[in-house]
Amino acid sequence: MSAPILRTDATLVGHRLTPILSKVKGGEPLPPEDLRARFEADKALTALNRDDIITRLKEITAEDPDTLLQLVNLDHKDHEVLVRFAHFVILAANETMDAQPIHQTEASKAAAQLAADLIAQTQQQETRREPHPSMCEGGHEGRKAKVV
Repeated sequence: MSAPILRTDATLVGHRLTPILSKVKGGEPLPPEDLRARFEADKALTALNRDDIITRLKEITAEDPDTLLQLVNLDHKDHEVLVRFAHFVILAANETMDAQPIHQTEASKAAAQLAADLIAQTQQQETRREPHPSMCEGGHEGRKAKVV
């Protein structure tokens, strides 16, 4: 088994973070370093400085990690607390598979119809085109293909 790596499409923006904060505050031990979640495959969380961890956590959650940790009475300046928080944030973000909602507005319907019309028009034009000269009898330009 290898360390979980943050997916490029993973995000927790707009998601409740209280379950993650409960895990951070709880007694669940972190796995060994080689199995601990990572932002990037080649860099362990403990190898990152505080500013790097804070920046990455802000990108994933759109929240200030210091404030979140203070709300649950954890030492936001403690590097180990940040590593613990980052580990659980990465795991939670990787598990999030929310699709983007599709809004049925008049504008979205019109845009979808325009796209469908454009595709249909392109397909019709492609079927009306003359065959490439190499496909014609004798390979000469200007000659039509023989219909058999």
